[in-house]
Amino acid sequence: MNPGSFRIVSGQPKSFRSSDHATRTFCPSCGTPLTFTSARHPDEIDVTTCSLDDPEQVPPRSHTWRTSGISWMKSADGLPVYPEKRPE
Repeated sequence: MNPGSFRIVSGQPKSFRSSDHATRTFCPSCGTPLTFTSARHPDEIDVTTCSLDDPEQVPPRSHTWRTSGISWMKSADGLPVYPEKRPE
């Protein structure tokens, strides 16, 4: 998702640097993870789907960045799997 097309409509999230290039936001009231951004990909924002009011409205289209995933996690939903970014 393009960061310019995303907005939080209620409250103000807290953020922290989880690495030299990554920033994560979370709800300061309950701790729910909300977003992930990376200086390596400034044109993208990852949103934690289940933090949305109606996550059923945005089903996944693929699985990305599997190179950073745990080795025993296997997707069984038939969606495309990419080692890094989804092709443009």
